[in-house]
Amino acid sequence: MDFLQTDAHPGDVVLPAGNLIAPVLAFTKCRVPVGYFSFSLVARSEYTRRETAEKKFWKDWRLGKVEDGLLQDANVRYVVVNKQTEGIPATIPASLSKVFENSSSPSSRLTRSA
Repeated sequence: MDFLQTDAHPGDVVLPAGNLIAPVLAFTKCRVPVGYFSFSLVARSEYTRRETAEKKFWKDWRLGKVEDGLLQDANVRYVVVNKQTEGIPATIPASLSKVFENSSSPSSRLTRSA
């Protein structure tokens, strides 16, 4: 989380894997596409759409293919994973670049073309 605390801007959107959502929300000024209480902050249809897209993203990630549709739709700036539980797919879209990695959690930044 140190990387996000120092490099991410307040309001940047982070897509955290599994159990990393709590530290992202607690220790950074970042937002997440689907988080605690999201169901009460957005319309039910939007919440369901985001939740479904996020589940598909992580399912595809575990299968080794990464689609960046959710990343673009939710304006995700960073993807944070635990290498021990999620692993790193063999193929990562060109729109993602590794910006930080430690023994357990790499962070990737989504780069957008102008």
